[in-house]
Amino acid sequence: MDKAYKIVPLENQEYAYLIILCNANSPYDYINDILKELDGKRSEKVLIDQMLHVGNNEKRFLTFKYDGQNSVSEKQFVRIKKDSPLRRTSCEFFRGNEVIENSILSSIQKRMIKKGIVI
Repeated sequence: MDKAYKIVPLENQEYAYLIILCNANSPYDYINDILKELDGKRSEKVLIDQMLHVGNNEKRFLTFKYDGQNSVSEKQFVRIKKDSPLRRTSCEFFRGNEVIENSILSSIQKRMIKKGIVI
């Protein structure tokens, strides 16, 4: 995959966008690029799935408030329930490409995603 992240617009959710990191780098490595892509869009909460950066743990999901221009605030880790459509969206994305192959995920986690199991 060429791009380091994928931005998924969300409808009727607590978050306006789900950003899925596609490598093991920190989301802060791409925050300026992400903000440029979101520039001019509505001011909302954004959720980042950084599973390939930190693994499937309590720091997997990071949220921030986007002001619609160039600024973020209210950064914090959030807990997303296992049965959430947000987790399903991420796992479906990972299932459809090879970015998980050389990731920090365990072989069991990789197999679960490939079989369509949401983690």
